[in-house]
Amino acid sequence: GLDPQQATYESDRCVYCAEKANCNWHCPLHNAIPDYIRLVQEGKIIEAAELCHQTSSLPEICGRVCPQDRLCEGACTLKDHSGAVTIGNLERYITDTALAMGWRPDVSKVVPRSEKVAVIGAGPAGLGCADILARAGVQVDVFDRHPEIGGMLTFGIPPFKLDKTVLSQRREIFTAMG
Repeated sequence: GLDPQQATYESDRCVYCAEKANCNWHCPLHNAIPDYIRLVQEGKIIEAAELCHQTSSLPEICGRVCPQDRLCEGACTLKDHSGAVTIGNLERYITDTALAMGWRPDVSKVVPRSEKVAVIGAGPAGLGCADILARAGVQVDVFDRHPEIGGMLTFGIPPFKLDKTVLSQRREIFTAMG
């Protein structure tokens, strides 16, 4: 991961291409990449984490395992000149730093609803579905054949690529969300 100086350096490199930055359009989630990079530049890590979490249920994981070189970083305007801004490392820095500071997704404005939904499978898709439903106030129970969440994130990605404590932390976050 990046340290604060490296994160500042990388965020300073972003040229904020335009309202329709290529990195946004090449991100499957259409994350507000230039916006959260600007927040890092301004030292607003908690705000950057909130922004990351608006479009991604697992931003701390995407920052580690998403193929950025083929997506957002592959579309970076600087790619062929001075090398792409390391967007994945910045996303990881944002979420890791914010979580270490005690940040958790703000669910205080969620209005509970009477609907209950069972999500079968605690892989990335099931967790994303459960997160979106919980943010909408729906009561969600997630079921999986394994005792740990993550599916292929847990059982298919080696620990050197994705430290399993990241998934444990996300489990705590989801549990606290309800």
